[in-house]
Order: sequence, then C-alpha cells, then structure tokens
Amino acid sequence: MVHDPERQRVLIFYRKVIQFPDHADNLQVGSSIAVWRDDLGGRPVRPEVAEGSAEPTLLFGADGPRIAAALAEDEHVHAFACGGRRGACTLLRAPLAHALERDAWRWYADGGWSPSSRRADELFDGAGAMSVHFNAHAGVYVAVYADREEPAVVLRTAPQLTGPWSDAAELVRPRDPQAELRIQDAMLHPELARDGGAVDYLTYYEAYGSNLAKYGGVLQLVEIHWE
Repeated sequence: MVHDPERQRVLIFYRKVIQFPDHADNLQVGSSIAVWRDDLGGRPVRPEVAEGSAEPTLLFGADGPRIAAALAEDEHVHAFACGGRRGACTLLRAPLAHALERDAWRWYADGGWSPSSRRADELFDGAGAMSVHFNAHAGVYVAVYADREEPAVVLRTAPQLTGPWSDAAELVRPRDPQAELRIQDAMLHPELARDGGAVDYLTYYEAYGSNLAKYGGVLQLVEIHWE
C-alpha cells in the first residue's frame, strides 16, 4: 500500500491469480492497482485501466511485473518486481499522479529509466513479498524478506533505491528447529516505527510442513532495535 496524500488516496498493488484445487502451479492472470480513500472509508475499488481489454482492471498482463514491494518518493511511486527462480528484483516507477496509466511506468536500466522491461537492471535477489523503506535512523534503504533457501528472515541495505544493494544478512531465525519449517511473507512495517526508525516491527509467517492447509502455521511479530 502506498499513500498518495495529494489525491487523498491509497494505492494497493495486487495480483490476479487462478489457484487450482489440486495445488498445482497457480495461473498468473496479471497485476494492477486498487484505489482506497486515504481515510480508509468505504471499500477499495479496482478502476478500469485497460479499455477494450478482456481484463480491463489489470494494468499489466500475465507476463508483466510481479510487484513485491512499493513506496512513494519524490512524487513517484517506486515498485520492486521480483520473479523467476532466483527472485531477481527489478525497479520500476511512475509519477504518483499517473500511477494508473500503463504508459507512465519506466524500468531502471543502465543508469536511466526505460519504457521497456527487457533491459531492466537486476538489483538483487529478493522474494515475491517483501518490504522496502528508508530508515532515517540508519540513513539507508532497507529491504527485508524471507530467504528462499533457509528458514530465516534476511535484509539488504542500499544508499539509494537503485543500489548498490548489500549482500543478504540474516535478521531473524526462528527458534523452532523443525526441519520442514518455512518462512513466508516477511516484512517490516515502517508506519509502526518508533524513535526515528531506531525501533522497527517485523512480521513473518512460520509455515509448518510442505502442506500449509494441513499443518498450518503461526504469524510472528518481532520488535527490532537497530544499533
């Protein structure tokens, strides 16, 4: 969710997915942005952004970016799209005022911004759900997500959104030693930060076993004190 105070709205990034009952690979239909009043009254709406399309509410099609994190800066909305096996993340942006226009989006490539994603720089390997925000206490951008190989939450830092991003460093490892424990949907919540960013709050989901529906899991909340 990205706040756009000038237009009194919140932008909510989402993906449309068809999930099959046999838990086969999901079918990605596309992604887009829903809009909510910034007083959070009423319900979010999905504007029609692709006139004449079979999916008129979708900004991007099945082959488009899978947004993992987004934030507003300098009158632009920036989004990290992370996909593929390694979760390689690219960066795209659009003016906040034109976020619902497909042609307004540009990808970071070769030190500039390109209308095509083909040459977009892969900034780091992340995850399908993560958080990225500027931590004023440390003076750096912080990306947090669940590691793909280990049951751990990791972080990377960078002086700018475009990088260079640091190597991944372990932030939290659950105390439960279960071999099949998996970590999902790890992210910080800068809207809850205290003391100028010296204290952050992390949430993540501990999933037990390979079958989430059968074994379930636990949502965890961790208070992080930065040095």
